[in-house]
Amino acid sequence: MKKLKNQKGETLVETLVSLLIIVLVFVFLTGSAVAAAKINAKIRDTDVSFRYSDAQSEGSAQLRLSGRSGQTGSTSVEVYQENGYRYYVSEDTP
Repeated sequence: MKKLKNQKGETLVETLVSLLIIVLVFVFLTGSAVAAAKINAKIRDTDVSFRYSDAQSEGSAQLRLSGRSGQTGSTSVEVYQENGYRYYVSEDTP
């Protein structure tokens, strides 16, 4: 019998290594997507919306805060307007 000098093709080990690399990349990407979804959910729950449609344009006002997870609160603030923007300053603000 004559030996083949040209052995083209992939070995079983090369195929298994390439499959292992593909699976590892898929696992890391899935983990990243799950972590991003958890972070987005946490931020969405702690998001605070400001309701100031009936607030004064200047002077002292009461600012009501409400979060999506049912958290509510209010604080007294000083309101002033500059360059077309409304600013709120509270004594509690660091």
